[in-house]
Amino acid sequence: MLQAIVSNKSGRIEINGENLSIWQLYKDREDMLTATVISRLGYLSDLALQEVMQFIFSSSSNDFSQLDDIEFWPRFESSFQQYVEPDVICHFPWGIVVIEAKRPMEDGIQYAEQWRNELEALPSEYREGEIYFLALGGSTTNYTVEKRRLDTLLLNSRFDTPRPTMMAHLAWDTLAKFLVHTADNNEWSRSDVRIINDILAALRLYGVNTSSFTLDSLASQHFTISNSSFNYFKAIPVMPLETAPMKVEQLKITNIQWDNAVNIFNQFSFHKGA
Repeated sequence: MLQAIVSNKSGRIEINGENLSIWQLYKDREDMLTATVISRLGYLSDLALQEVMQFIFSSSSNDFSQLDDIEFWPRFESSFQQYVEPDVICHFPWGIVVIEAKRPMEDGIQYAEQWRNELEALPSEYREGEIYFLALGGSTTNYTVEKRRLDTLLLNSRFDTPRPTMMAHLAWDTLAKFLVHTADNNEWSRSDVRIINDILAALRLYGVNTSSFTLDSLASQHFTISNSSFNYFKAIPVMPLETAPMKVEQLKITNIQWDNAVNIFNQFSFHKGA
């Protein structure tokens, strides 16, 4: 099903009289991405799961390889509101990992009040072991500010609210980079690699960069461009410094004529130097 959605071959559905593609519906809902990524983590081998979770909670000495269960959107009664629904709770022999996920978009913002409410609503049987909390998505700055606010909220809470044993933040693109690097440079099984590729395909659909190429990786390749290919650069107009974009976000990438760009790029003759 995932491959059909990624390839925009999953058909259409009518919601409230509006005819929508399942592909677009999938892209617009963060819960779809959460379920796709987290559920597939449960299919990983013990070794691969341990490496992924250890990357997230790097200072933990717990065994993540024995995953007992994954709950999606459990509904708990809350003292702060009628009920709350943490996105995911992963159960291990030593305790739980609560996951609150946000979309990999600019509007994917974490909130300390939501974390507090989810922690306060945990039933007593969920509090018997350690409680880890993962804020998945949102920026590092957003997480740092909200974590500080959570400390204050827990300190002043009127209700019995457990303090997490350990907290962590993970941006979606950071997860993607780790999965690409690890799958390419590790002795994971072929089934693990297939699972990782499914996760990366879902992340690409949400605009997360899953390329393994970086400027650093190209620096050691010593690429040169032949004189005949260099002529294609002469047609590029010179932009005055005062009007030049100073940040990547200022580049008008949407204005690029991709068909022409591809045709020109294909005519380049790249030679790898010694």
